[in-house]
Amino acid sequence: MSLNGAQLDAENKPILVSGEKIFLNQDGVRLEYESGNGYPGQGNNFYSQKGTLFLTNRRVIYVARPHMDFFRNLNVPLTNLRNGKLIQPWFDANRYEATVEPVPNGGLNLVGQVKFTFKEGGGFEFSSMSMQLRSRLTGETLPHEEALPLYTQEDTSSSSGAGAASSSSSAPAPVALPIPLPPSFSEPGAAPPTNANTPLEAPPQYQ
Repeated sequence: MSLNGAQLDAENKPILVSGEKIFLNQDGVRLEYESGNGYPGQGNNFYSQKGTLFLTNRRVIYVARPHMDFFRNLNVPLTNLRNGKLIQPWFDANRYEATVEPVPNGGLNLVGQVKFTFKEGGGFEFSSMSMQLRSRLTGETLPHEEALPLYTQEDTSSSSGAGAASSSSSAPAPVALPIPLPPSFSEPGAAPPTNANTPLEAPPQYQ
């Protein structure tokens, strides 16, 4: 993580290095950063009401809009972004919180906490994509949901005779398969279906 360490072009977009690609570009993001346990003089604290968050396959870049005298951007390699989590409050926009580690000569010396609040959406996409991209760089496995318990069939061999009779009587009836429709009369060579109650020959004409 470095303070004002990202190089920007004339449109205030990060200049990418060889092999780098932008996967997410989200406006309307608020930034809160603090380090040193909040004690004055022991760390760095800064805040940006609005900015643009860029996610590449190597790093996270936050660009403040407009720029401030002491803070223009925050540059965080994905390998220095740890313990990230998405928080979805009831009465506020989604935010992403993580621990960030400094890089040598980056202007920040202590491990800090960063919060990105997505006031115009994009929080879920950022959380999911950053986790996958970071996993590719570090080789760490992604967290998975807890597996469902295995299904075990109940043993009915020890059931009593009455219980067996009751279970057999309550067994569902076999499902009848759909009856195929007769061929259409309009098809060439098709004949109407034979019915036992319908005479095969027409009665003699009435005279």
